[in-house]
Amino acid sequence: MSMFTWPFLAGTSALDFVPGAPLGVNLHRFLVFTVLTSTLGWDTGRALTNLIAILALGPAILTILRRAARRAAFVRRAVVPSR
Repeated sequence: MSMFTWPFLAGTSALDFVPGAPLGVNLHRFLVFTVLTSTLGWDTGRALTNLIAILALGPAILTILRRAARRAAFVRRAVVPSR
């Protein structure tokens, strides 16, 4: 989402895209913009929430899936046609 909105914010702050500026300048501005807007807030919060959910719910979900796999393990018997 940052890559989508960043170019359209030209001229609204010191971190925006500058048309005609060298590539290095715009890449640095984009890196700082990304870290400040999405990485430190949204992405980090989402990653921590995922970690907590996996640690809290992971063992129970794995137990359920293993039980379902055992119950769903169907054995096929070989059928030999008679002549």
